[in-house]
Amino acid sequence: MNRLFKEKWMKTGQQIKEMLAKARKVTICLDGWSKKGLTSSFLGISANFFDPSASASRHVTIALKQLKHPHTGEMLATELDTYLTAWGL
Repeated sequence: MNRLFKEKWMKTGQQIKEMLAKARKVTICLDGWSKKGLTSSFLGISANFFDPSASASRHVTIALKQLKHPHTGEMLATELDTYLTAWGL
C-alpha cells in the first residue's frame, strides 16, 4: 500500500510541476497555525495559477510541514525557499 501511495504521490507531483512550469504568473500563499495548547505548529504553502492547457485556475498545496520553535522570519524564509526551489518556482 505504501508503495502505491508513493507512486501516486510522485506522479501527481510531476504533473503539478509541469502545470507550474507552464504558468505565466504564480501566487504563493503561506498559512501558519498552532494546535490547541500550542503543542504543535504547522506551515502550509500553496500556489495559485491559471492552467492554460485546461483553461482553468488551479490551487495546489506544495507543502504542509510541522514547524519547530522558534518561528522566526529567517526560519520561515528558509522553509519557503526550500519548497519554492523543489517545485521549480
